[in-house]
Amino acid sequence: MTIKLLPKVAADGKASKFVGTDPGLGNVADFEGTVIGEIDGRPSQGTFKEE
Repeated sequence: MTIKLLPKVAADGKASKFVGTDPGLGNVADFEGTVIGEIDGRPSQGTFKEE
């Protein structure tokens, strides 16, 4: 699943929170995965697990 994240409360062209939605997130499930992106031209990633 690919979810486009958009900045939330951006100030001076910068944001620390991003939001995105996808109909697949409406399913009841234990979500787990990796977020991969780019910050200031540098690759960045992190993992998450719903508990």
